[in-house]
Amino acid sequence: TDRAVVSHHTGTDRSVVSHHTETDRAVVSHHTGTDRAVVSHHTGTDRSVVSHHTGTDRAVVSHLTGTYRAVVSHHTGTDRAVVSHHTGTDRAVVSRHTGTDRAVVSHHTGTDRAVVSHHTGTDRAVVSHHTGTDRAVVSH
Repeated sequence: TDRAVVSHHTGTDRSVVSHHTETDRAVVSHHTGTDRAVVSHHTGTDRSVVSHHTGTDRAVVSHLTGTYRAVVSHHTGTDRAVVSHHTGTDRAVVSRHTGTDRAVVSHHTGTDRAVVSHHTGTDRAVVSHHTGTDRAVVSH
């Protein structure tokens, strides 16, 4: 199992791909430029595929075997669209901005596992999405 696959860039990330036979807990790509595509393909389920940008979000897509867990778009100006589609309930809808953290919201059926946003100036994103426990995806 891949607990965390993290790609840090100063330029541009054309593609960050994580392939697993088990389950991918988190595939996160952080950039200062632009993230063309961050895709995680699994045989099991995709817990979270998140793309954070200082520019614009080209595409953050999470494909699951069962349901569509979350599609999140982060922007420098305002939140153009933060959409979470579920069959049951809303697991997590998070909107982050360059200035301060406008809204960090964690929606769960049970309890709040953990949605944390740390900033010095800009919210790069520290997001942990789980079905069970907090595996932890941290970006400082």
